[in-house]
Amino acid sequence: MYTSFFRTINDYTRQSLQQWQKIGETGFGIAGNLLQTQIELAANLADIAAYHAASIFEAKDAGEIASRQAGMVEESGKILIETVHSTSEILAEAGKAYGEIFETSLEKNAAVSKTANTSKAQKSAA
Repeated sequence: MYTSFFRTINDYTRQSLQQWQKIGETGFGIAGNLLQTQIELAANLADIAAYHAASIFEAKDAGEIASRQAGMVEESGKILIETVHSTSEILAEAGKAYGEIFETSLEKNAAVSKTANTSKAQKSAA
């Protein structure tokens, strides 16, 4: 009777620790992907700004400056939109991964509860 109880508690604890480990690994992976995306964004925006700054200084009149600035804004906007899409994909994958962890956790907890209830019923019958 007590052996069954402690086995159930041990299984529940082990499963909980495994779920926490999966949550940590998933969070770490997500953070790494988001950080990589932000680093790429910053590098691309710096490259665009450097390229266009040089050409703006070479411009001959206000119209040419405005045209080159518009080109810089257009390229920056494209990079930002790509980054938004990439970030949303990362977050969608994160939601899916956390959802799977949650579902697995519910299934495992239900199995532990069933075992505990069975042990309780057996004890009551005895």
